[in-house]
Amino acid sequence: MNEALLIVLAEIIFILLMLLLTLLFVDWRRKRNHHRALQQLLNDVVEKEDQRKACLIDYLTDRRKLPHQIADDLSADFVEAEKQFISQFLEQQMKQAGVSDFYENLCLLLDKYLILMPAEKSPEERLRPNDAKHEQKTHGLNSVESDWDMAFAESGAGVNESVR
Repeated sequence: MNEALLIVLAEIIFILLMLLLTLLFVDWRRKRNHHRALQQLLNDVVEKEDQRKACLIDYLTDRRKLPHQIADDLSADFVEAEKQFISQFLEQQMKQAGVSDFYENLCLLLDKYLILMPAEKSPEERLRPNDAKHEQKTHGLNSVESDWDMAFAESGAGVNESVR
């Protein structure tokens, strides 16, 4: 009886050991495949960096009407922000951390885009005449008013609308 119990116990230990080895092997393959996928993503980003920069330059010069030098500088900053986001993403994935910071990092990337993007002209600026004669006619009046506005603003008092 004692011998039969030892055989059953040995078989149970063998089965548990095989189950543990199988689980470890499956986990190792999953991590290896995950690592390969992240490596492929990194390679794709590096390969497409110049193409992405050229695409951004085209967009900024064609649609946003920015000078080429400014568009080149901005696109370099944008690509650098994207690389920073990708590196944070890869670090998070390698550590197998939670995805709670993923949205925050994405927001930081988009905020950097907004900060770097030059402001567009407002509708009033687009409609404002650029005529030099119009500028000369109104410049004297506007500068006097703006000087008074600045003086009153510095003193903390407002300009009385009836005086204007």
